[in-house]
Amino acid sequence: MVSAETLIRIIILVIYVFVGLITFRLVLPHLTTLARRLAYLAFGVHVLAIAMYFLAQPSSSVDVWLWNLKWKFNIPGTFSSMQLALVGGVALTTAWRARTYPLAYRMYHFGICAFFLILARDEYFDLHENSPVYDMIYVGVGAAYVVATLILAARSPRRAWRWQACLLAGMALYLLAAEVLDNHFKICDRLLFIQIDGCMSLLILEEVLELLSVWLILVSMLGHFTLVTALQSTRIGRVFFAMPAIWFAVLILLNGIPSIAQQLGAQPADVAFDSGDYLHAYRIEKSGNTIHVHTYFTFRSWAYEGLGYSIHLVDQASGKSVLSRETYANRRMDFLLGPGHSPVFREWVSIEIASHLRRNRALWIVFTVWRERDGDYARQTIADSGRQLLGEDQIVLEEIVLRADRVTSAIPTYAQFEQGVALSEFDLPKRAQAGGALDVAFTWHSANSDVEDFVQFLHLKHMDTDFWWGHDQQPLGARLPTRLWYRGLLDSETWSVALPDDLAAGRYQAVTGLYRPSDLSRLQIIDADGSGMPADQVSLGEIIVERDKSS
Repeated sequence: MVSAETLIRIIILVIYVFVGLITFRLVLPHLTTLARRLAYLAFGVHVLAIAMYFLAQPSSSVDVWLWNLKWKFNIPGTFSSMQLALVGGVALTTAWRARTYPLAYRMYHFGICAFFLILARDEYFDLHENSPVYDMIYVGVGAAYVVATLILAARSPRRAWRWQACLLAGMALYLLAAEVLDNHFKICDRLLFIQIDGCMSLLILEEVLELLSVWLILVSMLGHFTLVTALQSTRIGRVFFAMPAIWFAVLILLNGIPSIAQQLGAQPADVAFDSGDYLHAYRIEKSGNTIHVHTYFTFRSWAYEGLGYSIHLVDQASGKSVLSRETYANRRMDFLLGPGHSPVFREWVSIEIASHLRRNRALWIVFTVWRERDGDYARQTIADSGRQLLGEDQIVLEEIVLRADRVTSAIPTYAQFEQGVALSEFDLPKRAQAGGALDVAFTWHSANSDVEDFVQFLHLKHMDTDFWWGHDQQPLGARLPTRLWYRGLLDSETWSVALPDDLAAGRYQAVTGLYRPSDLSRLQIIDADGSGMPADQVSLGEIIVERDKSS
């Protein structure tokens, strides 16, 4: 049995030895000295990057990020982009120098230049992650160049075939890495006849093969340049060594690093503090009774200076914190680059939901940053924010509801509304006193999650006149807005409605319903036969309002 990490190292070693022996013995000797040195240098950087990933002993999150083959904007990611750009640069120079060659040959290399410069930009800024269309276009263009290379090989002398073979091999490896291995992340237990201890991630193999495939294409372009000029001009050959640095400067000037939210699929925050700290994004994950909060910060100082943060669960109805967790910032978490090449650190804290907390109450997850100096914990004031705030130093990250256990018994339905909301039961008193409180109990059931915001109305219609009086509020009160209702919810709320002192005495018909506050449109009430009810309101029965005889 072989460990997964050992096996992936062996596979990479075998691939590099095999490709290296063939190219170093059969291909590279046909390049001129400068071209051969450039190929050696690029290959050596491959080996260094891979060795540093597997062998380096990182002492901080920055060290982990610096050599990670799977991450962007670091040394391997930048070199990968540089190598793609170098392919484009050599192809452009070849097309420029091949003035005596057929136009189709020159256009072939101009196209390679454009294609690989686009790939180089994408490789650094990870643009293809935003849309699958990019991959479809790349595969289509790559296939077209495979066909064009085969046609070119058929019309070329045999001494040029090795360069077309290098390009075709590189294209095949690149397709294998980008389109096959990228979609199959792990192999567990067994690979052919080899038993694996654990699971082997293919993401590392994908990145390694992409580096190697582009190197083969680079060798192909250097071969074509050799055929065209034999590198008689050493000045042009030396320019190739400067191209990676030129491309790196272009990347810095482009400044196209996407936001942290785009890179990680997190929620954007864009919160600036007066202290100079900046919260880029956050991600909240729920696992059982635990909430994990990931935040992504750029700090004003690498020294941290007593920086810490707090997570509070705040009851929306009362505004009080029902649970909290505080911790100091930790620079040993994940490191990555944000827009403008700003250093970003991931912070992570977990908060466990206590069993005694009341269910079916809307809670805000609130984030606060503070600094500790000489035992004093000073909250950091927010200068600008893209999120909802509670005061000048608290950020609302998300709202949640602690769900009650699902009811398994049969649930009665008095009135069925659209979107799976149902009034199950109600309790309306027979009599009420003008100027007093009318206590009405409603029981609601939801068959769906992600319901809209609704408001419930209660109308009292005088049965002898056209007069009516009404009261509106959220069905379960401020403690649980309907937007947080969930599938299987069953809960009751007793309204205590203050009746006006001058409410006319007499018999009233009580009706209720739901409407959208955004446009005041009522929710349709669905009858047993599936048809709607008139006026989209349901009768609750009669109630007699009495007035104090002295008034």
